[in-house]
Amino acid sequence: MGGKDKPNPKVQLLIFIVKALTLAIWFATLVSFLLAKPGAQNKNVLTYLLTGSTQLKLTETEMLHMQDVRTWFLVLELASFVWVIPQDVYPGRRTSVIILLLTLGFVTITLLRFDTVWNYMHHVLFRNQLWILPIDSYLIEHFFDTFLPAVVSGFGIWILLWLKTLLPISGNSRM
Repeated sequence: MGGKDKPNPKVQLLIFIVKALTLAIWFATLVSFLLAKPGAQNKNVLTYLLTGSTQLKLTETEMLHMQDVRTWFLVLELASFVWVIPQDVYPGRRTSVIILLLTLGFVTITLLRFDTVWNYMHHVLFRNQLWILPIDSYLIEHFFDTFLPAVVSGFGIWILLWLKTLLPISGNSRM
């Protein structure tokens, strides 16, 4: 192969998973902010998550939670650098079908038991109870209703990317 090593399929699978996951999360974030109830702090909340440099007029508990969320956004930003790596090998048909079936099962559970999935996700991602905000908090009033559509749209992007792997690859299409 002209001195070039053959790409490791497991590494390429991991690259694809990270690419698909980061794209799905960024898309879901965009949907959440587009659907948010209008409010003076919305742009500041997004700017804070992306840069950490905006002053937010939130309660102390909300601000502490946003600091935790900002940490996860930093992880997402770092993981997004995987997009500079060319995708030379895509997951195989069997792997893609398994991932799609697992995803459809998880989507079904999420749609049927969103509150349970929401709580579980927060217990996994956050080691404190700061995410349990009062119903009249700014973050709950302006963003809570956007999370289900955002999660569904993120799953949609994830599913489309995995469906793409089932299509015959033509030419040098790279991701």
